[in-house]
Amino acid sequence: SSPVSDGGGEVFVETDEETKCMNPPRTWLNEESCILSNASTACKTSETLSGTDILLDEESIISFYNLTGTQYVYAIKGLPLEGFDGDLGRKHNPCVYEKVSRWEISDNTTCANPTVLGANTMAALNATINDCSDPNPFVKDCPFGDMNSGYYCDSGDEDIIYFELQIGSDCYTLVNPDHMNVYDVTGWARGPPDGHNGGAEKITKWAEGGTNYKGQAYPGWYLIYPSATYNVTVHPLSRWELKSQNYHWFKKIGRFGDTVKFRDLPNDLRTPEIAEQYGADPDAVFGSGVVVCGSIGEVANDRTLGEQFNLESPYQDTSSGDEFNQQKSGVWYNIALAANDQLRQRAAWALSQILVVVPDGINAVDKTEIYLNYYDIFVRHAFGNYLDILKETSFSPLMAEHLSFLDSKSHAYIFDRENKRVAFADENFAREVMQLFSVGLNRLNDDGTPKLDSNGQPLQVYTNDDIMSFARAWTGFRRQAARGNVEEDRIGSTDNRLDPMNIEKEWRDRFPKSDLIGGYIGDRYPLCADLPAKMFLRKGSTYRLLGGNPLPELMPERDTFYKSDTKRLVLNATTSSLYNELSNGEAYRALVTLQSSHPCSGEECLVDTVRVVKVDDVYYEYRQAPCVQQAFYNGAKKIERRWRHYRGTICANPALPHAGEACCDEMDRHQVSTASRNYVYENERMTYATAEERCGGNLCEFRHVVEPDGNYRKTHYHWTNIDCFIQAKVDSEGMVAIVHDAPNLNTLPLHISEESLNYFSVYWDSGIYPAVSNNCGYGACKALQNEEACVCQAYVENSQVFADAAISSVDEIIASLKIGHVDPNLYDNGLYVEANHTDSQGMMFSSYAIGGTFDEKTIFKVVDDKGRTLFLKNVMSTVKLQGWTAPPMIIEGEAQETYGYTVENSNRATPAGSGQFVDANGGRVPGAYIDWKVDAPVAGQYKLRIKYAHNDADSDRPQNISVNGITVDSSFGFPIPTSDWTFFRYSKYLTVTLNAGNNTIRTKGIEVGDDNAPNFDHMRIEGLTTNTSYSFPNPPHFMGLIKDEWPYGIGETNLRDAQYETDAVLEHYFYDDNVAPFLCIRFIQRFGVSNPSPRYVRECSLAFKSGLYSSGGETFGSGKYGDLKAAFAAVILDREATSVILDVDPSSGSLREPLLKVVSLMRSMNYTKKPNEPVIDLWKLQDRFGQAPFEFPTVFSFFLPEYIPPAGPAQVTSLTAPESGLVDLPKTLELINGMFSLIKYGLSDCLDYSGKDYGLGRWFGFGGCQDDGGYERAAGFLNFIPSGVTISEEIDELSTLLTAGRLSSRSKQIIEDAIINDPDAPLTSGERLRLAQQLIVTSGEFHSTTTSKPDLNNTRGSSGSGSGSGSISTDYKAIVYVYLAGGCDSYNMLAPHTCPSTGLWEKYVAIRENVALFKNTTDPSEENILEIPANNAEQPCDSFGIHSRLPILKSLYDQNEALFVANAGVLAKPVDVSNYKGETPVQLFAHNAMTKESGTIDVYEEIKGTGVLGRLSAAVNNKDFTSGAFSISGNQIALIGQPGQATPLIALSYRGLSEFNPLPSAQNMTDFIKDVNGATLPTSSFMSETWSSELFDSLVTHDLLYNALQNTSVTATFPGGSFADQMKMVTRLMQTRHVRDSDFDLFYVSTNGYDTHSSVKVNLEARFDTVNAALESFIEELKNLNLWDNVVIAQFSEFARTLNPNSGAGTDHAWGGNHFVAGGKVNGGKVIGHYPDEFVTGLSDLALSRGRMIPTTPWDATWQGICEWIGLTDEEIDDVLPMRGNFDPNSLFDEATLFKP
Repeated sequence: SSPVSDGGGEVFVETDEETKCMNPPRTWLNEESCILSNASTACKTSETLSGTDILLDEESIISFYNLTGTQYVYAIKGLPLEGFDGDLGRKHNPCVYEKVSRWEISDNTTCANPTVLGANTMAALNATINDCSDPNPFVKDCPFGDMNSGYYCDSGDEDIIYFELQIGSDCYTLVNPDHMNVYDVTGWARGPPDGHNGGAEKITKWAEGGTNYKGQAYPGWYLIYPSATYNVTVHPLSRWELKSQNYHWFKKIGRFGDTVKFRDLPNDLRTPEIAEQYGADPDAVFGSGVVVCGSIGEVANDRTLGEQFNLESPYQDTSSGDEFNQQKSGVWYNIALAANDQLRQRAAWALSQILVVVPDGINAVDKTEIYLNYYDIFVRHAFGNYLDILKETSFSPLMAEHLSFLDSKSHAYIFDRENKRVAFADENFAREVMQLFSVGLNRLNDDGTPKLDSNGQPLQVYTNDDIMSFARAWTGFRRQAARGNVEEDRIGSTDNRLDPMNIEKEWRDRFPKSDLIGGYIGDRYPLCADLPAKMFLRKGSTYRLLGGNPLPELMPERDTFYKSDTKRLVLNATTSSLYNELSNGEAYRALVTLQSSHPCSGEECLVDTVRVVKVDDVYYEYRQAPCVQQAFYNGAKKIERRWRHYRGTICANPALPHAGEACCDEMDRHQVSTASRNYVYENERMTYATAEERCGGNLCEFRHVVEPDGNYRKTHYHWTNIDCFIQAKVDSEGMVAIVHDAPNLNTLPLHISEESLNYFSVYWDSGIYPAVSNNCGYGACKALQNEEACVCQAYVENSQVFADAAISSVDEIIASLKIGHVDPNLYDNGLYVEANHTDSQGMMFSSYAIGGTFDEKTIFKVVDDKGRTLFLKNVMSTVKLQGWTAPPMIIEGEAQETYGYTVENSNRATPAGSGQFVDANGGRVPGAYIDWKVDAPVAGQYKLRIKYAHNDADSDRPQNISVNGITVDSSFGFPIPTSDWTFFRYSKYLTVTLNAGNNTIRTKGIEVGDDNAPNFDHMRIEGLTTNTSYSFPNPPHFMGLIKDEWPYGIGETNLRDAQYETDAVLEHYFYDDNVAPFLCIRFIQRFGVSNPSPRYVRECSLAFKSGLYSSGGETFGSGKYGDLKAAFAAVILDREATSVILDVDPSSGSLREPLLKVVSLMRSMNYTKKPNEPVIDLWKLQDRFGQAPFEFPTVFSFFLPEYIPPAGPAQVTSLTAPESGLVDLPKTLELINGMFSLIKYGLSDCLDYSGKDYGLGRWFGFGGCQDDGGYERAAGFLNFIPSGVTISEEIDELSTLLTAGRLSSRSKQIIEDAIINDPDAPLTSGERLRLAQQLIVTSGEFHSTTTSKPDLNNTRGSSGSGSGSGSISTDYKAIVYVYLAGGCDSYNMLAPHTCPSTGLWEKYVAIRENVALFKNTTDPSEENILEIPANNAEQPCDSFGIHSRLPILKSLYDQNEALFVANAGVLAKPVDVSNYKGETPVQLFAHNAMTKESGTIDVYEEIKGTGVLGRLSAAVNNKDFTSGAFSISGNQIALIGQPGQATPLIALSYRGLSEFNPLPSAQNMTDFIKDVNGATLPTSSFMSETWSSELFDSLVTHDLLYNALQNTSVTATFPGGSFADQMKMVTRLMQTRHVRDSDFDLFYVSTNGYDTHSSVKVNLEARFDTVNAALESFIEELKNLNLWDNVVIAQFSEFARTLNPNSGAGTDHAWGGNHFVAGGKVNGGKVIGHYPDEFVTGLSDLALSRGRMIPTTPWDATWQGICEWIGLTDEEIDDVLPMRGNFDPNSLFDEATLFKP
């Protein structure tokens, strides 16, 4: 990773800036090796690209196209306001409570046609706009008030669509909510078929200088949507609403007039040219050096090697798509066959199958470098530490793109930026990183055996609540900016899929995150508030070199901070010892960790902390050590931005340096108006105490803060002396959100307001909490009006945990103490007194007590079982909730009865809380008063305070306050001036006694004239504080809650803490007790033992945990937890891996991976490349036998670790054989064909027969295919020459090399006989070698790691196609199981439509938000849902809507040949939200677990290892009928039945069957192969037998089916694609039923792509198009065959998806969903089951978080009706559906429900 001396700047200059700078971003991988470059050509790193503001105006929008030449960016005009939209009424009605409407502003303009409105409507809309705080000067997005606002519109105005309002001097016009939105529409500008159907020119002309029909030039910055445009087809609004949801076509940037950050632009706009135009990178202005870095594994090009690989460039590609796609695999093959570090490569290959990325999930399948770079993570760390692998893969942009957390944003960010839209973090990676990469699904002992609960069920590691929590930790990740020296073919591209990702701090979730062990991420980290004073001078503190750039990279800072007049902290070269260590004699290091603590010097002594320090002419950024804040704390103080009315008011912990000083005497109105500064360096942060000290004790609630030079860039957040309170908002599930109760509530950020939905889990003491269901703690807390939530006061109680050091065990300390601490030795000498102790088990620990006093501040030092040294504070921090005797009420002054006052609007200097206030100018009337009407819920004492404003220097304007006519304070004053008559603050508290019900509180001035009264906004009244019994441990969090606000660079949400939090999350996974056994099982399986003993797993686990393994006198490992050298040594050197005795154990060993078999053949047989073919290129092996480097089919890799073969002894004994998942008929024969070709013809495409390439290579050149040892056409060949003399010796030698000497004597003899008795004998030496090689590579010993024991007395027979003996039934029946893999979003397959009694359509739209479908539009493209009648009075809707891309289902439904089953899924018994966790022993929401359950329908595994179709097959066969069982989608559990009863599964390829060994090397060669794989003894290897039996059956089945399929024909025209080909294959197999003597057939087909974590609407359209077209052709063909009435199609998917979307317009894993059943005899035209009537948690006992629905109908219900249709009895159905007895029979469907008579 040595960096280029100038970061590639010289190349950048020499190429006239055609290339990019190659300086990689600085990350943890390379930061220590970065250097300071003073070269004149020094090239910046992309991470310095800043948050520069860009105003979206005409100039900037035009510049985007001009600077890129490729990106089309427009503001959108012409979008209409449409009228009625079905049940929703007027779509853009501005009078809907809390709805946001957009208003276009015409400044200083009189409306031409102002709308005539009723008085109430006019008042409400005036107030809406006046209250609106949107700063955009062109359009304002303004929310209508809530139901309690008093706003409403007159009924006579309900039909008005167009509104034009005169408000003051401005005219406001209601416009479409997307009017003047600015989008990058480059994707739409591509034209058909991928973009605008009308052609690209219709979109590009607006920027390219085209002219309209009048000859007028387009202005270049906007596009007019043709809703009513001359000479253009009118486009309905619905088209826009549908198409604009496609992010690939319309990337929203902001609104015209908004200011956006450069970093927030879409990737393709964050180009160097645009960055330079807007000054986004100030790096170039500094002459004192640029930090340049290297890239791990990146090396210079070696030209002496010649041109070996193809590449893409903007100018010329050296090859085509397939060449590019295969290139990465070619690199792997070369290394696998020739590298010197084969064990490292083997370990890397194993690791790559655990931490999988799938190229099909990445929009760069044709790239090479990015995949090799990812794979190099495993090569680099194969014998390193697993934590390094886990971190690098998690930060990989490939992983983020594949598992869809790239650009995932927090709920708070979306809610704030997108008009309170509710969306949540993408859950995809959060699930898979646990399930597949670290902890697994079920709790394990160290020996790999499962831990069980009290019911004997496996304990689950995590729940879906855990996934939602961790998903929030994976927000904010985005790719680094593009750079040079990487594989990239697009000019101006900003894609960087190579370097570790960056974290966008504002996208990151800031709130606490629960962990897997009953705590939080951040537990046992020190509290930031506990760090020693001046931590920046203490030993271990870290500084990062910035070079000549003074802008910090980890902390937010103003972009203007680089200006030369900025006041900085400059270290004194003469007196500062910190300077000496950082300067290092001017040999500046990239990363400096202080080796000792330093005394302060000069200004260092004045500050609490530093951000950037100047050392000579370079800058260093201080990186504070990881620490956490607590969510709740006492003594909070309010901080404000430079103007009090700016949004951003928030509570802050006074112990933390999170704000600056603002000096002002609160009794001096001039100082209150203009607070002054006293800082050491600009943007200095300090604690509240330091701020007070700097200001001489004078802090206040200022009006604004100014610099002496008036430069606002030097202001940020500033301390006030106003108390602030942290409250807890509790939802119906006990989740908590943080609420700040700060004066100036109208300027609170949304993320800490009462509107916040930023909930996190807490651990309630005694399991009880306040909820709406218990009246918010029996009336103690405040119930929110429009939400199922309560708000309570909170305070923190810290208590000592251990009374002394007499502690039973170190484990007790670790379990009891959750708050960490820094090493006490970092404090000043003598502060802590150390004592050493021994626990009852002899374990050592230490205590550190201040002054020797053992108390809650005492620190323990312990070492845990993972070898980590922990410092833990002897304290428990508990959040205790308080309520009120009556919750707070706001009484608005303008709504009260007044005498002598006037009411004014708030559109003056600053808005008051409600938008109006009572003006004291009218208070000059003697006796003026306000009667405040208070409706008290209970009688008793209350506290009140009044929000007021005045700017009087001479009077506190006292008031006489009376309650119900009785004076309670005759001179209640307002002594503190607010500096302005429209800046409001709260008065002191006054305690009063109120009656229950109506009360009048009168405030009456006691002075006459101008000093009569202040201005009044409102009165806040609340009951006295009461304690409750509710409490929970205080959660920690890393991220600061003080968010960045304009002009940005001022918040405390920063990259540093996001990185620390991510590390903490990864370490939490890594150090979980489950990691070692979980990984060890997978390691052992990948190294050849499928069913390791518990002892073997435990040995590996202990090696992983201890980091050491000893064998043969050698010790391996570093001694650190997670060491892979130790773990792999344990795997490879254990006696279970090396003992020859175990070769004969029938349960030992494994099948070998297909790819490794080919590599083994090539290596052992001395594969030799031809001189002109230096690169070994095995061609598209994944299409042949299912495995090739990098070509993973899913994130689950090639094999499932728990996979049990569908037949044979392994199935009977329930032993896993993961590799057998790829052992099916087509893959088995393709593999053998390929190896035969390699042996006979070399690496080529030879054995090309009937247009089919059987060879493992591609066509490399000219030449023939002759089995003569000439290898004329090959790129290389097997060059092995045996040393044996006789045939027997040669076979023995081949057995040694190919089977490790395990080949049975029977097989050897068969091979020798085949050679000797060949009709062409004697064969040449080459011929007999090649024949022997071919026969050996078919043997079970070659394909497994074990021996076989031949049964010399019996021959193997085929397991047959069925066990029945009956004749062909005249009533042939077939079930086609259609599986939509990935979890179909079936609530967009079948959506509500007309639901007058339940309002379900509106509920659907509300929860689905931007992924909801449309209805009742006029769009000619028919994108409405297709309405169907429910025909079921029990449903919540009269009609439903089928997705518009599934018209075949509507057609079938209308013909009564299809029905829908609503809200169905896997169930063990009926459950609801109260009991589903304990009563559903399934890993819900996990793909592999739910896929298995959808196939087995046997949660309790009463008939273990079988599927519902397999058991159905057994039942049919037992009735003396014959059945067939076919999967066109690999081996599937659904088709596996009871051995000896069910028809064995036959897996076929959708491509059909290839001819097997069409040019055999010997006569009757297939018979020899069958003999080699003949009958074995029961004690023979299960793995070897699994191969041999499958091969034997495949050969028999091939003989039966190959010719039969050749004789079939299909008359219907099927579309292309895998799914359609599968369906076509089913019709062909049905035509072979007579040849197979089959009465009943079962078919399994599947199509994937339904795991729609992003862009669900777009993805579903494409997927449903595929399904629809295939079904149409399939049904047509069945009708042609007269089989439509004989077939039922049953569609399933593992689960449905969340109704509420995530931030990527996708949906995440859920549970119950909808599926369809179709067929000629189906009793269709109805929706059965129970469609939910509510989707929201708390409103339904079936709704989990985010609209995850608990099923009301088990899948058993559908299968029961199908079983009856087949003709099974109740007793037989019980065998097929072992769980159906758990359900009410009335909830299951009978034959009459599903089928016609």
